Amino acid sequence: MSPALPSNSLHGRLACAAGGGASAAPGAWREGKAASSPPHSKGGFTFIEVLVTLTLLSIVLPGIMTGISMSLAAAQRARDQSQASSLAYTKLMEIASLGLWQQEELAGDFAPDWPEYRWAATVTEWDGVILEQLDVTVSWQYEGQTRSVTLSTLVQAGGTP
Repeated sequence: MSPALPSNSLHGRLACAAGGGASAAPGAWREGKAASSPPHSKGGFTFIEVLVTLTLLSIVLPGIMTGISMSLAAAQRARDQSQASSLAYTKLMEIASLGLWQQEELAGDFAPDWPEYRWAATVTEWDGVILEQLDVTVSWQYEGQTRSVTLSTLVQAGGTP
């Protein structure tokens, strides 16, 4: 035999809400207060609740979508810049190691693998005697604007690397 539960316990309130229990009238709940709707009413959302929810979503969703769009654009810019940096480093090492900075034509693209990226190299005096500065600039188009990355190194003037 189980011990008797007080009528204000959770079990007692559930029994009252369900229409059972010795001390409660059918349909009563929360310690004897009458229910505002019949116990057989169906659950669901009212029109006002749905309207408020839709209003909040119409306010919040555009902001969330704008944030996602900005994040995707920033990720694309970072990916492009990272790729350009890698291409510039590779071209800088190629030109410096093979001594190609002494040629007149120091420009081109990365076709067929990366045709959207172009490169140009310039050589300027650095100390006026032994060293020259070799700059490699890689450029590409992003949303109608030209973006670029420049990497530099020092090479021995007039000869071998």
